[in-house]
Amino acid sequence: WALIDGAIDPAPDEWGKTTDEERLESGFGNWPGVVEEVKPPTSVLKLYGGAAFERVMHEFRCATHSIQCPTVSREK
Repeated sequence: WALIDGAIDPAPDEWGKTTDEERLESGFGNWPGVVEEVKPPTSVLKLYGGAAFERVMHEFRCATHSIQCPTVSREK
């Protein structure tokens, strides 16, 4: 109820989610096209709000940098 009642600092242990919990609820599991596991340093912390957004953006950057794209010739 802390979030609904407008508390300034709701408990992260109660409202936050770890990376694995977020993935489980999303239904996707791993990033599409990424074979290596992407785990941000804060993956075990229960985060919510802006901190959770920053974590998933960091994870997205790591995932996109690990995808190998095909080489494109100059003719294409």
